[in-house]
Amino acid sequence: KFLKKAGFTDPENFKIFVIHIRRPLFHILRCRQATATVCVCVYERERYIYISRGVSRFFQRGIAEVPPGEAGLDLFRPYFPVGPSVETLPQLPNDAPFGLVVPDEDFAQLIRRKLCTGASGGPSGWRGEYLEPLIEDEDCFTSLAQLTTDILNGVLDYRARAYIVGDRGIAIPKSDGTIRPICCPEIFDKLAAMYNIKRIKMDVPAIFHPINLAVGEKGGPETAIHMLRFFLEEIPGFCGAEMDIKNAFNEGNRSSILTELNEERRLAPLLRHTHWKYGNHSDIWVQASNGTLCGAIRSSQGTKQGDAYSSHLFPLLIQPDIKEALTAARRNERACEAIAIQDNVWFVGTPQAVCVAVRCFTRRIRERNLVTNPAKEKWVWFHDGPIPNELIRLRPRRNI
Repeated sequence: KFLKKAGFTDPENFKIFVIHIRRPLFHILRCRQATATVCVCVYERERYIYISRGVSRFFQRGIAEVPPGEAGLDLFRPYFPVGPSVETLPQLPNDAPFGLVVPDEDFAQLIRRKLCTGASGGPSGWRGEYLEPLIEDEDCFTSLAQLTTDILNGVLDYRARAYIVGDRGIAIPKSDGTIRPICCPEIFDKLAAMYNIKRIKMDVPAIFHPINLAVGEKGGPETAIHMLRFFLEEIPGFCGAEMDIKNAFNEGNRSSILTELNEERRLAPLLRHTHWKYGNHSDIWVQASNGTLCGAIRSSQGTKQGDAYSSHLFPLLIQPDIKEALTAARRNERACEAIAIQDNVWFVGTPQAVCVAVRCFTRRIRERNLVTNPAKEKWVWFHDGPIPNELIRLRPRRNI
């Protein structure tokens, strides 16, 4: 009854566990209660049990209402603008390295740990759990490794590509009444992307550190929060500005994304697969709330939110713009730093420097078809003294 009241569509797949938390934890949390009862939701699907997914589903808003047919496609179309023509996109470099997937224990562990998570599948309905039985058969496991090798090298023809890079589109509701379009990739394409990300794991932090701490760095978002707190509270005269980029993943200039990737040699293992996926348009099969497919819309701009590469490609796209904004802000010995968590960018420093950085960053990202969201933009002043004149002038049109 509790799960149905919470809005779950499949309450029979959940179990409720009651846990008693005693005083030590609540003392840390500064709560007065001696004990408390907490409901932990565990997601159970077939023979797999996912505690973390159950807890996350417990607090999620669920799936947005998507009408069937053409109305469902119209709901998604504004989030997927028309991109550049295929002929104008940067070409794959001739020296792009090939990859080879070996059917060994590391590959098997990748499937078990990264794909068998209870996540929903792509248009075919295949999920990671369906690949696990293939590991036990030598011929199937070898064939799966060969298929993954062909995908990450982009050597399959256009007919196979249409099935593999196509995604299932679902809508997640946002607090402002709009939706967040999520693309659920085909499981074989997701496997190839996960394998490639593992290949570049050691090089990724050096590319984005110390600006974007949420890419490839363990505990990066937590570190970013502590750094922001230190800059804003402990350094006198420092203010902060948070910039949120509107529909960031789907609207970034795809030509600029591929150009930045071609120039970053430490990400060379991603080249062949990324150009195969994003060097041409692909279909997103929109799913209505009743489970039927509304039809397909074309993705030809930006990266798809839900694709494993998006968390690397989008930060790579805006990294030069953040650095250029910092260079402009630091002229005349003004102090300014930048901290980013994916598409959320913070500039902290003296008021004059932060204002310069924000103007420069906003101007630069327009060249990449990106705009900031003024409704989510925040300016922070945590000090007891009077608000600086630079921030007072922004008050009529900014959230301070």
